[in-house]
Amino acid sequence: MTSFRILSVVVLLQAARGQPCGTCGLGCDHCDHVDFGSCGNACCKLTIEVPYSAEATAAMLNATVQTGGPDGAYTVQLMAEGVSGVADLRPFNVAADFIGQARHFTQGETRYEDVIDFNIKATATGARVTFFSLSLIGGALGDAGQNYLNIYQIAEATFTTEEMPALVHADTSCPDPSF
Repeated sequence: MTSFRILSVVVLLQAARGQPCGTCGLGCDHCDHVDFGSCGNACCKLTIEVPYSAEATAAMLNATVQTGGPDGAYTVQLMAEGVSGVADLRPFNVAADFIGQARHFTQGETRYEDVIDFNIKATATGARVTFFSLSLIGGALGDAGQNYLNIYQIAEATFTTEEMPALVHADTSCPDPSF
């Protein structure tokens, strides 16, 4: 079977299962924030303000990544604190209240792996989540927008409010597309 046919079958199976498209290059939306090595490799750093407490936000994000994320291709990682997914940092009195990590595996003929880190800090009106996604293959100077999509998918699957809060660029990584 040719690569095109295999990729087509993967996309059709995802659609049939109701799973979002999780791999840029397979017809996904939100893949227009391509990063050309702004971190020395392709990456993306975004923040989002949510109207939930830091503890509720941590629980919501943990529930999303613990179940494989929106496309089923996320895996939680063991944290230094001895838990998987999201760790509570409040006993340590540090800058973040919670910290988490997951990995995302793309689909298709070549499977790539990205790491998604995030931290959660209480604010006066809820919590701020800072996300960071990094391509784990060296030389990824152009990620087809995958790192942005990794973050977007988690945020959209977790914060199902009437209108998802805006993801804000924290630096010059994964820039808005220029038309």
